[in-house]
Amino acid sequence: MLEYARSAGLELKMQSDSCRLSFLVHYPEAMGAEEHDVPAMERIQAFSPAHVVVDAISACERMGGKQASYEYLMRLLNGCEERGITVFLINQLSGAIGYVEISGNEISSMVDTVLVLHYQPCSGETKRVLQVFKSRGSKDSSVKHPFVITGARIRLLDPYVGQGDGLTGTLRQRQELKDRLKAQRLAFGIQLKELELERLRLAQHVVHTGNFAPWSRRKSGIGCDAARSRCSRHSDS
Repeated sequence: MLEYARSAGLELKMQSDSCRLSFLVHYPEAMGAEEHDVPAMERIQAFSPAHVVVDAISACERMGGKQASYEYLMRLLNGCEERGITVFLINQLSGAIGYVEISGNEISSMVDTVLVLHYQPCSGETKRVLQVFKSRGSKDSSVKHPFVITGARIRLLDPYVGQGDGLTGTLRQRQELKDRLKAQRLAFGIQLKELELERLRLAQHVVHTGNFAPWSRRKSGIGCDAARSRCSRHSDS
């Protein structure tokens, strides 16, 4: 577990060595639901954690069936709730399972927040997407947020808000490039319109005020003076 977390940039060894992180590991089929529940609650009572992570509740049925799984999880949730402990339940889904059962093991009424993480294959690549499906007592969004797992950390990306159905990955980059080029073309067109309006305003100003008339007369006067000078030189010769 520590090695897996380190590959995503999460260093948990320090927390484990300082007794701020504790693991309780058992195979689901190793014992029944009651035998799983007793050591779990004893560890919680002794450790007094702020958070408990159960990975994964989809394997709890291997304790003795669906009813045994339900009873184990309900006892665990009730025990943590009485102690003010936040519980994170990880559920691994496969196939086209309806969102009605997204929390798993018929404990939807006990779950306050549901985050859905799934793979989205598209255009030759597989993208990771996060979506807040349920958040009791707070305003949530149905927008799909892409995220990436790097060697330094897990990074949540801003959702794409332009045209397209939740674009991520390469498709998102291409669409964002198209949007930028379109915005540049629109800005250039606006500048051309503004220059054209300025030219029309200047032309209208000249028509009404005649500001360019003195310049025309001065040019004509210079031309006449030059012609008179040439005529004078010819007559002298």
